[in-house]
Amino acid sequence: MLVVVAGRLGLVGAGDPGQGGAGGEGDGASVINSYADFLRGLTATTLDAALAKGTFDFVKEVSADFPINVLARLLDVPPEDNQQLIDWGNRIIGNTDPDYADVLLHSEESEKYRDLPFRSPASLEVFEYGRELARQRRGGSGTDLVSRLVNETPRDGVPLSPQDFDNYFLLLVVAGNETTRHTITHSMLALLQHPEQLARLKDDPSLIPTAVEEFLRWASPVYHFRRTATRDVELGGKRVKEGDKVVMWFASGNRDEEVFGNPYDFDVTRQDNDHVTFGKGSPHLCLGNLLARTEIRIMFEELIPRLADIRLAGDVPRVRSNFVNGIKKLPVAVTLA
Repeated sequence: MLVVVAGRLGLVGAGDPGQGGAGGEGDGASVINSYADFLRGLTATTLDAALAKGTFDFVKEVSADFPINVLARLLDVPPEDNQQLIDWGNRIIGNTDPDYADVLLHSEESEKYRDLPFRSPASLEVFEYGRELARQRRGGSGTDLVSRLVNETPRDGVPLSPQDFDNYFLLLVVAGNETTRHTITHSMLALLQHPEQLARLKDDPSLIPTAVEEFLRWASPVYHFRRTATRDVELGGKRVKEGDKVVMWFASGNRDEEVFGNPYDFDVTRQDNDHVTFGKGSPHLCLGNLLARTEIRIMFEELIPRLADIRLAGDVPRVRSNFVNGIKKLPVAVTLA
């Protein structure tokens, strides 16, 4: 999610959303908690506009609108750039979907872009956008994430190279939007498909923090990551050699029958929910997990009490991808409480 640069810069969060502030790994929770009012205000703005329509695309009006507004505020970019940020994420992550990709991943043309993230030419546009922000803010006193990337010395004392900055910035734009968006969408769809679970949350909103963990398990917004083995090892009875490519399937791990009772049941009261959506305690733990959890929790705390009824109002097309578990559209019709 958002603050994946924390390992070098100590940016687990920024303090006040308008003022930035310092956040280290030890005070991540308190920093994120300081965002609560800010996030709740953004959520209310998103829901006020969407729910007034009665019938609308939940992806466009809610689950895409909210995280991108959070990201825009953290990067200190104008709201009118929001749709561009969303489009870049779609084009980069959706590199196997003809509706999104500029160049399909397995096409001959994609060889020209093999050294770019996801082989997507849209990455070049993101790089240029980030470089211009860096140029404007270098040497300034801003406390937004871009200003901190270009003006603060990382914890390891090694300044970011231009290539480091390009990749960090692109990761912020993509990871800070796509994953939370798809989790919120899948969560809403699951509640529509399991109305008894939605009724539980309506009757007892105190269950929502517990439900967030089930949302994250159920959604598994990223299907897999691949890593390279650094040494020979035996794993699950299989020999893995140094240099082998190893794929970890989050979607499978989150439905492991040895870990979860009834793993294919969607249960908002599930306890001891040891999901792997954020990478658990590994060196690749998603350092934005606190912010993601807070965004999702506040969204449903604000949304559910407003609803007398919500139902599907059309087909639910999915992103063609084996990397991101994405939903393109979620048409709904609502009756307000």
